[in-house]
Amino acid sequence: MTGPLRLLTLFSALFAAAYAWADSLPPAGLVPMDRMLERVAKDYPGRVLKVELEDEDDGPSGWVYEVKILREDGRVVEVELDAKSLDVIEVEEGHDWLDRLRGRRGDD
Repeated sequence: MTGPLRLLTLFSALFAAAYAWADSLPPAGLVPMDRMLERVAKDYPGRVLKVELEDEDDGPSGWVYEVKILREDGRVVEVELDAKSLDVIEVEEGHDWLDRLRGRRGDD
């Protein structure tokens, strides 16, 4: 392979990688994660287990924060919020995680 052809191949690969990376970035105007976590902590106290920012059709902005929280009573709560407005989209309450480990449901 000649020098110019190698250079062209390298630049093509770099351009494709940069384009794919830029295309995967969330849009501007989303509420920063630290502000979102402050808001969630006020209404849903507990230990944050997991946070995801997903491109979904659920929220008005198309971007949704999903936060999984372990409450002091042992139950896990998953809260979905619109990433631009922080409006709560959905709250799912799970069973007691200790009961699940023991093979029982929390509502027995």
